[in-house]
Formats: sequence, structure tokens, C-alpha cells
Amino acid sequence: MFSKKDEKDEKQTLSMPEVAKLLGISIKTAYEGANRGDFPAFKIMGRWIVPKPAIDKLLAGEIRKSEKND
Repeated sequence: MFSKKDEKDEKQTLSMPEVAKLLGISIKTAYEGANRGDFPAFKIMGRWIVPKPAIDKLLAGEIRKSEKND
């Protein structure tokens, strides 16, 4: 019925393997970066969740070191 995916249906969080793939790093390095606070991430029931808009900003160069830990 819909040929184009609605924006509201777009996934708003990423798993750590997805983040690693987008950033071109290993999954282990992605987990280490999350633990250090290198990018916004949080745990829900033991699983790391990363907001997609945060990774989009990181890739666009909009997140700097001082903003990562705020």
C-alpha cells in the first residue's frame, strides 16, 4: 500500500553491532567507546541502545568531545 517508508516508522535506536558497522569499527571497539562515553548510549535491561540521531550527528561531525559527556 505504501511505497515509501514513513519517517515515524524508521528505527530510532541502533544496536551495538549496527553502530559498529556504521562507524566502520569492530563491535568490541563500539562497546568500549560506549563505556567511555565516546558517543551517547545507554543500557536497557543489560542491552546497549544507541539513539540513531546521535550517530547521525556524530557521522556529520556535529558532536564534539565536550558534547559527548553532557
